[in-house]
Amino acid sequence: MKKIMVCVDFAEGTQKLIAEVALLAKAFKSTVYVSTVATPNEDGDTGVGLDMSKQYPEESEALSALANRLCTEGVDAQPYLITGIPSPAINKEVEKLGVDLIVMGTHGKGLVVGTFIGSVSQGVVKHSKIPVHLVPVNDG
Repeated sequence: MKKIMVCVDFAEGTQKLIAEVALLAKAFKSTVYVSTVATPNEDGDTGVGLDMSKQYPEESEALSALANRLCTEGVDAQPYLITGIPSPAINKEVEKLGVDLIVMGTHGKGLVVGTFIGSVSQGVVKHSKIPVHLVPVNDG
């Protein structure tokens, strides 16, 4: 498992998610792409990577901070900003990068899968060609 993509939404459980991916990355000596999906601009342009930092400065700065935190813990980590419709955009970039594992948080508390995992996580799991590790990020 050489490449891991961790998908964050900057919600309350993000730090727990980053801690989990740090453990995995250290165990497997993996590169981590710290990603989020930003809403495309008004003309519908989509894109990925560091070149999007000028269009999405807040998201880019937050991703860089998370990647830097992982780097200080000895993990090879890179910020990776994606734009588009979240589930399909994540799966497309994962395939393009040759990622081996997707790590995502779950916020739901229900017993049924449809309510237990969020709609983005559910969409990624449903269409992913690689394993998806779901991390419960709420305490309740």
